[in-house]
Amino acid sequence: MTSRVVARSLRDVARGQRVQALLLARSQDLICKNLMCEHVGSSCACKLSLVLERVPELREMDLSGNQLRFLPVSTFALTQLTTLNVAQNHLDVLSPEIAALTNLETLDVSHNRLQELPVDVLSALPKLSQLTVTGNPLADDDVARLQALRRDIQIIE
Repeated sequence: MTSRVVARSLRDVARGQRVQALLLARSQDLICKNLMCEHVGSSCACKLSLVLERVPELREMDLSGNQLRFLPVSTFALTQLTTLNVAQNHLDVLSPEIAALTNLETLDVSHNRLQELPVDVLSALPKLSQLTVTGNPLADDDVARLQALRRDIQIIE
């Protein structure tokens, strides 16, 4: 039986192993130090984007508590991802590109700035079984519409 390879820093990913879990909750690794970047000194997706291209077999990713404003496009190429935790960030929008994550089972977007959910996209994710949306200024009808379309998804408000 093969043990799961877990990376807890960007340096761990650089070691070249087949990382299956990337746990970067409240990570200093995501603080941008590029003076040419508009996000210098705060969390930025630029570093993360490059790293995600190196971990195509990733199954679990925790980016909670990093003040991210958006998820890099490379996130949506992680088709083996089953768990995605982006709680406690500054996300205004959940990209419709999340539709590419067809193996996603658990999604935590709690405590962000989401005002709406891409209901049609989320309802089409075949394996999604748990969605946590607590602490977002969501319209009530989004949650109700999603529950009507997919009664098998446990939605935690």
